[in-house]
Amino acid sequence: MKKTDSKRYKTTFRVGLFDTDFTNKVKLTSVCNFLQEIAGMHSDVLNWSILDLLKNNQSWVLSRLKIEIYDYPQWLDEVVIETWPVGIDGLLCNRDFKVYSTSGKLLMIASSTWIIINFKTKRPVRPATILDFNDFVPEYVFEKPLPKLRTDIPNSITKQTQVQYSDLDLNQHVNNVKYVKWVLDVCELDFIKNHTISSIEINFLREAKYNDTIVVHRGECINNQQQFEVRNQEGDKIHCTAEIKWKEM
Repeated sequence: MKKTDSKRYKTTFRVGLFDTDFTNKVKLTSVCNFLQEIAGMHSDVLNWSILDLLKNNQSWVLSRLKIEIYDYPQWLDEVVIETWPVGIDGLLCNRDFKVYSTSGKLLMIASSTWIIINFKTKRPVRPATILDFNDFVPEYVFEKPLPKLRTDIPNSITKQTQVQYSDLDLNQHVNNVKYVKWVLDVCELDFIKNHTISSIEINFLREAKYNDTIVVHRGECINNQQQFEVRNQEGDKIHCTAEIKWKEM
């Protein structure tokens, strides 16, 4: 099912076995893939797709993402996702989402912030010079646009990884979903078995490339809230920050 009135786009995704974890529920990384995919589908309808931008050496880059989860679909479930571009804030483009069951139950809401980058100059491009303001729907799923995420992790547990071929996207940078995977992989399995994620907020700050060594830092979980940072090996550059709110099962 695909429905669009141009300003809004809606389609259905099926939760495959590869999308679920040991609880038989959808993995957060798969949810992020669904959101990324439908954002691309709608951008294509609006003639704003990555392929459209690449003609001028430009591309979309995800800057911020927040997902609030009320319930998790399971293997073989179908989910209906609706998305729309909310508006422009300077160099930032905002896009929101709602995720429903096929019966109409609201499962999740999400908000994202994107930047258009010129590959040759390595500089952001003002979206107002490219996008049509008539295509925006100024309805935010959260009260206001996503702010910059502030993290403070004085003592942390770390896990090191190296960027591989399978981590790269069309821009030859680490795909944003890989950062979510790295953040979750630094968590202890026993903890995950007794907790579920009620929300995640993540900021993508700096690109990581093939063969880069990455160190993921996990802060202490305080009042079911936990912060993370993804840094370079030297520790002087932050690629990504994240905050997860957990719920005890």
